[in-house]
Amino acid sequence: MINYSIDAESKIIEKTLRVDPRGLEPILGLIAKTVPQAASVKPEDFYDPRFFTELKDSGFLKRLWGES
Repeated sequence: MINYSIDAESKIIEKTLRVDPRGLEPILGLIAKTVPQAASVKPEDFYDPRFFTELKDSGFLKRLWGES
């Protein structure tokens, strides 16, 4: 079962490991119910893509996924 799950996920996972900042929108919406200031911020205010860029530029992701 676990091997099946790993195989299935490895075929569809975003190979950059990049996170879509829009995924923070629902969380900010929930927080805004008790902290009104959360309604005025953007997900990008909490997201720094430098880490993902470094992984890509270093060649780590190609090694991780076995690509040449």
